[in-house]
Amino acid sequence: MLDILVVGAGAMGSSIVQGLLASFDDGTEATMRGEPPRIGVADVDRDRIAALTSSDGRIEAASASAEATTTILAVKPGAIAGVAESLAPGSRVISIAAGVPTARLRELLPRAAAVVRVMPNLPLAVRRGVTLVATSPQADAALAEEAVALFSRLGAAYRLDESLLDAGTALSGSGPAFVLLVVEALQEAAIALGIPAQLALDLALKTVAGTIALAEARGTEPRSLRLAVTSPGGTTAQGIRALEDAKVRSAIAEALSRTAARARELGSLPTSNG
Repeated sequence: MLDILVVGAGAMGSSIVQGLLASFDDGTEATMRGEPPRIGVADVDRDRIAALTSSDGRIEAASASAEATTTILAVKPGAIAGVAESLAPGSRVISIAAGVPTARLRELLPRAAAVVRVMPNLPLAVRRGVTLVATSPQADAALAEEAVALFSRLGAAYRLDESLLDAGTALSGSGPAFVLLVVEALQEAAIALGIPAQLALDLALKTVAGTIALAEARGTEPRSLRLAVTSPGGTTAQGIRALEDAKVRSAIAEALSRTAARARELGSLPTSNG
């Protein structure tokens, strides 16, 4: 019997597996046996499975019907109903499907004994992820506690009322893509100013990473740090003015608003069994 079964080996499913394996490399274990957990991965795409199992011998190829202590459902919302028919009876399911509320998951997964909805993000592959665990009357309390503990191994895990999870998805779930767009823009602008492409990328990545580390270490509001490096009339002030003139804040607000709305839409799309 597997300890953890990940159904879906796409970007997020693979990242979860990679993060979990990295979390066991530090000598801590997650099973009562005092052994590294057995992790299985199931996916209709055999090439994805082969890529994962060949990259690390600790990953087992499995089927969605495999018995496991915990099953992480890492598939798109529209694929849940199809997978539901394959799950082992009594499965304890943690779903990462965007927008699908816990009550709907319980309808779609009649074989599941317990269901919890979470929203992780890709940095969990390097144990710097953020995962939101939905709290709702329909969520299984014990499994929710387990989800918090499990995803805390991959970064930070927070409980959030399910009514706010779509908004949280927009910020932390889709946030990495927004941050990377900023990195792209910084690199492209630097190249236009004559800086070599690779150096421009290194500078952009390290500037963003270092700034975030500084903000976390100081524990102060981002605005305070920004003002500390923005001398009136100086070079940085000119750049800030250009960003404000371009209404960057409004663009970010609109991005989060549209993302949250799309998450709600995905949760309301019809499925094959309803």
